[in-house]
Amino acid sequence: MKCDTDFAVKRYAKGGGAWTRKEGQSPEGGLNAKGRASLRAQGHDIKPPVSAKQAKKSPKAAARRKSFCARMSGMPGPMRDDKGRPTRKALSLRKWDCRAEGGPIWAKDRPDDLGKPKSLSVKKKAAAKRRAKAAGRPYPNMVDNIAAARRKGK
Repeated sequence: MKCDTDFAVKRYAKGGGAWTRKEGQSPEGGLNAKGRASLRAQGHDIKPPVSAKQAKKSPKAAARRKSFCARMSGMPGPMRDDKGRPTRKALSLRKWDCRAEGGPIWAKDRPDDLGKPKSLSVKKKAAAKRRAKAAGRPYPNMVDNIAAARRKGK
């Protein structure tokens, strides 16, 4: 039995909609109007990207942007290709202003309502070390310590 991806490849990649080809893709990331129109013609409900500025005007747009950024940021794949150019993933995240506000957690001040920071338990420190090793990061590091501290339990 063939999987669904075989169907998708046959239907869309071989001269399918413009969204599969360069003519339907925006050089700044995501799809251009022609690419979105070709997807709509195939029955998809697709809308243009929402920037941070637009998201401030509409809570619905802000929720859509937040959802896209969370979903797309978690997609596997590099942000740069072998030649150092941004990939389609990086370009679309930039187009949606996914790094516009906030920044890395270690660049922010600690919220007052959290109180004084506590040391990691032995169990949580071991979990942070395992997480760092699995990701190929050196330990100690703040990213894995924060992730371990957020987990429920001792």
